[in-house]
Amino acid sequence: MRKIIYAQLVSLDGYIEDADGNIGWTKPEEELHRHFNEMEKNTDINFYGRGMSEAMDFWLTAEELPDLDEHEYEYARLWKETKRMVFSKTLKEVKGNAELRREVNPDEIRELKNQPGNDMAVGGRTWLLPLLSTDWWMSFVSIFIQW
Repeated sequence: MRKIIYAQLVSLDGYIEDADGNIGWTKPEEELHRHFNEMEKNTDINFYGRGMSEAMDFWLTAEELPDLDEHEYEYARLWKETKRMVFSKTLKEVKGNAELRREVNPDEIRELKNQPGNDMAVGGRTWLLPLLSTDWWMSFVSIFIQW
């Protein structure tokens, strides 16, 4: 059985976004970024809501940027290879290796969790909060605080 992992980089006061709803303020240092790279290597599916999906789409073209560090280029390559399931009622389409879902289907998630393979990861906040109380949802929760 696969694990479902919620891992999020947050501010000291628990926010994942700035006042404008952006996550660009979160630039992990190399050691933590390499930890995220290792997590991504062991992830088969990323689950996102609309906002996190739009923010993470940065990685679709990050390899074209001349000023990234090698561990960031590595993350871009890993992230683009990993399947994503995006839950949104407002998006019309998703890009890259992503599938769009209008709602979370608990039976589909259970089925995916019971299949062999690497871990599945959850990113973002709004859409998943009601699901955290279910008995089948999260295997691990990791919060990384950046100040």
